[in-house]
Amino acid sequence: MILATGLSALAGGLLGMIAGYLGGPTRALIMLATDLVLIVPTFVGALIFAALFGLTPVSAGIVLGLFGIGPYVNQACALTEAVRGRAFLQIETLLGTPTPVIVARHIAPAVMRPLAVYLGASAANAVLAYAGLAFIGLGVDTTLPDWGTMLYDYRVHLSDHPLLVLWPTLGIAILALSAHAVFDEAEGETP
Repeated sequence: MILATGLSALAGGLLGMIAGYLGGPTRALIMLATDLVLIVPTFVGALIFAALFGLTPVSAGIVLGLFGIGPYVNQACALTEAVRGRAFLQIETLLGTPTPVIVARHIAPAVMRPLAVYLGASAANAVLAYAGLAFIGLGVDTTLPDWGTMLYDYRVHLSDHPLLVLWPTLGIAILALSAHAVFDEAEGETP
């Protein structure tokens, strides 16, 4: 979950800021690549990768992270374009302030705070996607305890021992809700 959401947020935010700040052909190329990634659903991309190379927690995090970049790029690009047009940034550019300083000082804080709320949603989605992959047998190792694997193994006992299914389900739900709560709280704080 941490690897997937971290990769998506960092790479997507950076690419979106580059596309939004530079514009022109750079923006067009980054947005074309983003659209190509958005065409393939994250879960389908993970299934294809798992079928070809196998799935470990690290590779699952990387695949889920790479296929989750698209919304971050789109949001970061739009937010960067909105900030880039402000008068004080044009003045800083005319005064000769280097681009990396402008991006680090003004654009990154304006872009990253709104992306924090989406980060919570994508962290919850990563938890659900990995549990889904484990449920269909593409988790780390079917002999190791994993919430998705536990749901798959215990589904046959739903009528006679429902708690066997309830506990992993609650674990997944609590982790997903915690991710939402943490990042919603972070967004509500003032800088």
